[in-house]
Amino acid sequence: MGETTPIHFGINTYQSRSRLASSEDLMNLYVEPTPADSFFKSVLYPTPGLKSWLNLDKGNPIYGMEIMRNSLYVVCGLEVYKVSTSKVFTLLGTMATSPGRVIMTENGQQLTILTESGIMYYTDGTIFGQIADPDVFLSVSTTTLDSFTVNAKLESNEFQYSASNDTTDYSALKNEFVTGASDNIVRTFADHRELWHFKQRTIEVWYNSANPAFTFERINGVFIERGCAGKYTIASDEVGLFWVGNDRVVYTAKGYTPVRISTYPVEAELESWANINDAFAFIYTQEGHKFYCLTSPSENKTVCFDITTELWHKRSSRNPDNLQNIRWRPNCFAFFSDLNLVGDYKTGIIHELDLDTPTENGLNIIRYAISSTQFAKFSRVTVDRLVVMMDTGIGATSGEGSNPQLMMQNSIDGGNTLSDELLQPIGALGQYETEVYWTGLGQCRTFIVKLSFSEPISRFAITGVYLNYSIGYS
Repeated sequence: MGETTPIHFGINTYQSRSRLASSEDLMNLYVEPTPADSFFKSVLYPTPGLKSWLNLDKGNPIYGMEIMRNSLYVVCGLEVYKVSTSKVFTLLGTMATSPGRVIMTENGQQLTILTESGIMYYTDGTIFGQIADPDVFLSVSTTTLDSFTVNAKLESNEFQYSASNDTTDYSALKNEFVTGASDNIVRTFADHRELWHFKQRTIEVWYNSANPAFTFERINGVFIERGCAGKYTIASDEVGLFWVGNDRVVYTAKGYTPVRISTYPVEAELESWANINDAFAFIYTQEGHKFYCLTSPSENKTVCFDITTELWHKRSSRNPDNLQNIRWRPNCFAFFSDLNLVGDYKTGIIHELDLDTPTENGLNIIRYAISSTQFAKFSRVTVDRLVVMMDTGIGATSGEGSNPQLMMQNSIDGGNTLSDELLQPIGALGQYETEVYWTGLGQCRTFIVKLSFSEPISRFAITGVYLNYSIGYS
């Protein structure tokens, strides 16, 4: 037996244009650093499954969800529902035409719903209707700051705000232009009691000055020369703002400075998306990790940034018709009743993001990780043994998953092709000392490992991958 060395595995999604340089990838898996005194540097965990929380039984997409007071408001197809913490749902009203993706905001008394056509609806929890004030804009976005509903006009650099605590009442005297540059507003977004006007090429930040003539004023000296590619890519929580810039780079704001958080491969992926306008994002927190999840419905893809570790991974679901991987199913998000809830993009089901659920709509989740390229300084090596350190003995009590298997493939040509799948059991329930390894993997100058798992097992974890090899002649 030759040298045994840990390999760089399961850290990040970083598939460069040169597979030899980096084929590293994570699908439906994310990394968590371990304590400094741990023998293992990190552990690879599965992303959450989807546990059905409420089925509206409509077979339509859930276009948006928003919380007001103690109720969840849901747009499912043409219909708007009010949902209680006990899952009782009430139909509030029906929109005239399909809204498409919606933007929802609330002032504590009324909820505003903006459709893709620019038409707005409102509800106070009982009454539902279209906002019919003659001064209201056809809007590209809506948000709320200090009890005022703030709307940006479609294909314009003009915005307006409503009367205090009344999203139905507007005046032409409460309109203003964002004129630091001539580009149109993509979205006006309230964050940390500021109004961020995301425009096509620039950003301006305004605040509530309490001026009786016009409530909002520009913050002097703040002018950001970076725009926004898609209004739905903007998301925030207490850690800050995130968006896709007009250069297809993902940014977060540090103060008023855009800071790049995407990698070259993520940026190459975003540049390949023919349509960025329908891309959307949301942020959720689970077990200390904060995830910025960015989905392109047009491209059928989802990428996620772990804000906590500053690492990327991919997510996908399975098409029930052909079992092929597609975009991740969540279409919108709300933290309601102390649960991370997401609306399904197709079925009208509200799911809970649950780490103890290993499936989505009854389908197993395909998970895989691809290592970086192992290179023995121009020497040809014989790969004697590949060992995976992981939690074992975690099989289901019976049926599928009772004898779970880990699938391994390898590449010896710089990631251009992969070997056939080789299976190894990871232990029936209680077989905690099961060893997971493969031997006799041949000779090579470069070596890349892909591990795949699709069993209905929730608490799956990999702590390290080790390669034992003998150096031959160069």
